[in-house]
Amino acid sequence: MKFNDLAFVLVSVLSVFLLAGCVTNPITGKQQFSLLQGESGKSQLVTLAKQAVPSQFSADYGESSDAQANAYVNQIGRRLVATLTPADTVFPDMPFNFHVVNAVYVNAYAFPDGTIAITRGMLAELENEAQLAAVLGHEIAHVNCGHTASAMSKSTVYDMLVSGTQSYLASQGSSWADLAGTAGQLGSAVVLASYSRAQEREADEGGMLYMVRAGYDPQGMVDLQRLLVRLSGANPSALQQMFSTHPMSTERLQTAQERARTQYAGKNSGVVNRDAYLAATAAIRKNKEAFKSF
Repeated sequence: MKFNDLAFVLVSVLSVFLLAGCVTNPITGKQQFSLLQGESGKSQLVTLAKQAVPSQFSADYGESSDAQANAYVNQIGRRLVATLTPADTVFPDMPFNFHVVNAVYVNAYAFPDGTIAITRGMLAELENEAQLAAVLGHEIAHVNCGHTASAMSKSTVYDMLVSGTQSYLASQGSSWADLAGTAGQLGSAVVLASYSRAQEREADEGGMLYMVRAGYDPQGMVDLQRLLVRLSGANPSALQQMFSTHPMSTERLQTAQERARTQYAGKNSGVVNRDAYLAATAAIRKNKEAFKSF
């Protein structure tokens, strides 16, 4: 790659920023910067996610063959999505879809195209449907608030810059080319690695809103936060990957408790569905102790 080629890459990256703008965060109501927006932005996110999803699912040992658990998770996810309005998201009508993956670590994650996955390890730890709704609602909120889109678009720009730099250095015979490539791989992973604490708070707020709209007891979010705090102390290695992407704190638990007590006072007679949850996840839960040995 000659200098003109490197310049072309840099101009291409700059053009991405010039086309960017601001969108309104549906939780905070504030304007936030967005590299991708509107229908064209949504289309680009779907394309990018289609490239990323298979790789992540493969890393998590593929999708679970447990038809009952998959159907159940999809049912709860669709119930939450049915409550959404255009005002709830920066990307209306995102085609949400839900999956159980075979990984035994405790986590759930979302891609900007609305693909949401929950691990068998997470399902084994949850205790009822309201907690599951809290998890899925939280991930839906990450998509709706543009958190996942921001991470992926930043990563794409970063990759373009690193690729251009690496190619240029290689064309000059520089020994720094390989190092640039390695740094690029590590840097890209960091860009994708975690949400900020502010984004986690927004996703918690959105998740509780959706689950209450869908008829669930808001205590499900409180109990989820309490469960994660407990697990972080009892078995931190099991949650290492989750906390690298979803920073946990007692503040999040306290905020959920306060929100349930005030904003959603009188809603604590909502759906919990412990028996339905235990029945739908029975095959997974029977392996819970075995999961701990991995």
